[in-house]
Amino acid sequence: MVDMAEGMSKAGTVASSYRVSVEDLSAMIGTMEAVTKSGGSEVGNAVKAILINLQNVTSDKMVDTLDAANASMTEFVDGTEKLRNP
Repeated sequence: MVDMAEGMSKAGTVASSYRVSVEDLSAMIGTMEAVTKSGGSEVGNAVKAILINLQNVTSDKMVDTLDAANASMTEFVDGTEKLRNP
């Protein structure tokens, strides 16, 4: 429980500003702690870094990366480009 509290205190402010719910944040931290066996402080810092890095990705850069991997986010339907339905 102490690890979860440490992780929440490290990542909570950034997660809140990106509108990540408390439930989602606790799930991220709990999963990462369980898988990596790392402490809450380390996991909290990692989650914070991930959220900041995701925020800094431009949509053009993401689209180019997905296109390069043949995983386009859009498709043409009746001559109109639309977002793909996963």
